[in-house]
Amino acid sequence: VCFFCNNQYRLLEEQTQAGSDNLEGTFEQSLVRIGHVIVMMNSFDQPEYVRRVWCVFESYVAIKEKVNIEYAMSRNARERFTQLMDSGGFATARDNFGNIDVEMATASHKKDEDHIKALIRAGVGYSAVNEVVQERLLQWQLGMFAEYMKPKPKPSAQ
Repeated sequence: VCFFCNNQYRLLEEQTQAGSDNLEGTFEQSLVRIGHVIVMMNSFDQPEYVRRVWCVFESYVAIKEKVNIEYAMSRNARERFTQLMDSGGFATARDNFGNIDVEMATASHKKDEDHIKALIRAGVGYSAVNEVVQERLLQWQLGMFAEYMKPKPKPSAQ
């Protein structure tokens, strides 16, 4: 949605509005109309996603509006997850996803950050957004862990 519906860079270049000025009209309606979000996680152990206010807000809106969310990671990130689990890194995973704080999240443009945070404060508040997004990310983590725990195929003897 962000890439196709909310061209933040074009809006800023044309100086017609910051990317968040019409957030309710563009962003939320687009999420509902499309009905699907793919969250791109750059890593499992220290995801940039949870430190970006747009991203956390997008997840919150998708969850609130019952929009389907899928999570995707690169092959390297998946390998890092396997290494983390192999080395007993459960606490690292828990700590990095368990500390979502949308109030401390940032945006490339301060005006966007301030606008999104104002929407959150006027709505359900930071704690509720953190809790809802954290719960959904926990569900994803559990799915990753379940996949990790499946028996690996044994190499065939030749």
